[in-house]
Order: sequence, then C-alpha cells, then structure tokens
Amino acid sequence: MAFTIFGKKKEKTLSDVQKEINSEINQTKEELEDHLEAINENTGEIQSNYNHLCEVEAKIDKLNQRIDETQLLLKNLSKSKEFVVDNPNFSHPLTVPEREIFLVLYTSESNTLSYREIAERLSFTESIVKQLVSNLIERGIPIIKEYKHGKAFIKLDKAFKELQTKENVLKIDQTTLQKFQFVD
Repeated sequence: MAFTIFGKKKEKTLSDVQKEINSEINQTKEELEDHLEAINENTGEIQSNYNHLCEVEAKIDKLNQRIDETQLLLKNLSKSKEFVVDNPNFSHPLTVPEREIFLVLYTSESNTLSYREIAERLSFTESIVKQLVSNLIERGIPIIKEYKHGKAFIKLDKAFKELQTKENVLKIDQTTLQKFQFVD
C-alpha cells in the first residue's frame, strides 16, 4: 500500500498503519486516564473543602445565635432595670457560701469590692470567691464587674439591691442579714 505524505511517497503495510493507530489510541487512552485521575483527586479535595465549609458555617450559625441571645438579654436589661422575681433560679435557695458572698455585696456600703476584699471578710480564697460569684451570676443575680487598673471589682446591681430590700426575693432571714452588717 502506498501513501503520499507531504509530497513524499511512503509505503506502509496495513499492519503498520494498524500498529500506529493502536499506539495513538493507547496514548490517548492513557492521557484520558491521567485526566480522569486528576479530576477524581480534585473532586475529593473539593468535597473535603465543602464539608469543612459546612462545619464552619454551622459553628458560625451557633455563634450568631448566641450573639443574638446575648444582645436580646442586654437589650431587655437596658430597657428595664426590673428583674423577674419568678426567675426559676431564685426558687432554689442559695448555698451557704453563695449567700455569704451575696450578703457581703448586699450589705457593703462601698461602691465596689475586689475579690480579695470579699475573700478576706469571709476567710475564703480568691478563687473560691470567683467561683461563687460566677454561681450567683448563673442563678440570675445581677452582679456588675468593673475593672480599674487591671483589677476586677464587683458590686450588686442597684435596682436588684432595692428589689431585695423591698421584696426579699432571695428569702434571706433578718438574723442572717444582721450577721453581715459590716462597717466599710
């Protein structure tokens, strides 16, 4: 069989042409397999990135929900300085150490107290006082924390102090209260 390629006459057998065609087909097949493998690797990477983005999005949604709840709480507190007496946390009596911390804050004539000052009055450690203050806050007792020169000072919210005086929300008896009447 004779072929003319670019003006030159070449002779090839049918078997040579078949071999060349098979070689080209195999080469094309290998290239397609390489492309397919690359596509599969990219697909796996894209899927992994998508899953990671879904997890991050879920975490961001949770954070946004918490931020919304906090903003709502702050908005409600700033609108009204009245506290809900029906707070379910008030229905459980304070523990003795929690009550002692509350009474130090309640009976204090100074504007704010440091954790150290409270600890000294009650013969507690500062870390115990910090934990008990956190417990009181979790129970819904509005304790205000201020920082002066990098040191934390706390006080009882004035409106809640007045409510406690009028309605004895925490049901603290007068005998116990008199034991905590300190002179500042």
